[in-house]
Amino acid sequence: MLTPDPSFCFWYITISLAQVLVLFLQSKLGSRFFVPRCLLPKPFDYYLDVPLIQHNTGEEEEVPYYFCYLRITLSFRRLVLFAYRATLTRLKALISRPTG
Repeated sequence: MLTPDPSFCFWYITISLAQVLVLFLQSKLGSRFFVPRCLLPKPFDYYLDVPLIQHNTGEEEEVPYYFCYLRITLSFRRLVLFAYRATLTRLKALISRPTG
């Protein structure tokens, strides 16, 4: 025959309350409040320091064609232009196609 076990009820309630306490603290202090600061990753800097080109005339100019922190090469620009032109060609074909 089954008998009630008070220690099981005590531990079940204790674990449930601990979970509720952690959820409450996460809502108040942030989701990573219990992770030590030395283990947290450094925040990512989304602002790129664009280097400047120094011309012989003394003028400074930003380095052009930055995309996702990678320099866009001439071949990549050609690929983008090809895709752009191909898309325009398809759109013109769809627009000029007779319906019916």
